[in-house]
Amino acid sequence: MISEIPPNYPKEKLCHSSQINLRNLSLASQRILIIGGGLTSGHLA
Repeated sequence: MISEIPPNYPKEKLCHSSQINLRNLSLASQRILIIGGGLTSGHLA
């Protein structure tokens, strides 16, 4: 479990759920961190 994002994490790798469409990405062998516990997080997971 990850409790916080390191301060030196690349900002260009962070985005809000409204900015991304996972269906258009090739994510094989990639790690995706979904933060939150609401409805949007559940749909992304």
